[in-house]
Amino acid sequence: MAKTTSASTAPQQPSTPNRRKFFRRTKPFQGVYYATPGERVPLVGLDISGGGLCVLLQQPVKDLSAELMLGAIIQSKPFTVIGTVRWSDVVKVKGVDHYRYGLKLKSIADDDWDRLMLWTVENNSDFAEGSPLSAAQRDSLITQQTQENIAEALLAKHRIDPYSEHRLPLIEYAFVKYTMRQGAPYVWLRVRSRCTDATLQTVVDHMTNVLVSCDDGYTKLIDAD
Repeated sequence: MAKTTSASTAPQQPSTPNRRKFFRRTKPFQGVYYATPGERVPLVGLDISGGGLCVLLQQPVKDLSAELMLGAIIQSKPFTVIGTVRWSDVVKVKGVDHYRYGLKLKSIADDDWDRLMLWTVENNSDFAEGSPLSAAQRDSLITQQTQENIAEALLAKHRIDPYSEHRLPLIEYAFVKYTMRQGAPYVWLRVRSRCTDATLQTVVDHMTNVLVSCDDGYTKLIDAD
């Protein structure tokens, strides 16, 4: 069991509630830190999410302001990330000092990020591909403003009936996956909506795939039905 001793850089505590963007999986994995060209320092990954990871090293990082390049293997597939140190501390492992670092992801290949995100949620049945989202789950993934933006986009595509400004229409969300496009992270949602066919006097169901930016909530309808 790792035991904390003195801290060299304490984790910053947010002054306001922090809405986590991604799920964090706390399952150890092996990796290396490329300290200098040709030098590989073994590390243990303690947890990882779409925004960062926590690693444990047997020797300290010399320059905490520098970008760190790490390599690791998850599910028998290698990946490389570049990150910056957000916090660090020293912990005891079997009585020996080890150095723990919280890193913010700065660079990772799109395909590697997609695969890592599938790994982080693979044991979370609430967020399996195609799982309908409850109101609480929906709100944990996207803001109210983003939901309003999606409703406006569906209205423009005639996929929902006109609605009151203060009351959004009934829309069902399902989780598909997290995905990265050209370095930008998104959550992929499948949206079920209804509108009335005035000519046939029938209600028509629509399924629309929507990408929502994890950074700023930008939405993009990528295809429909």
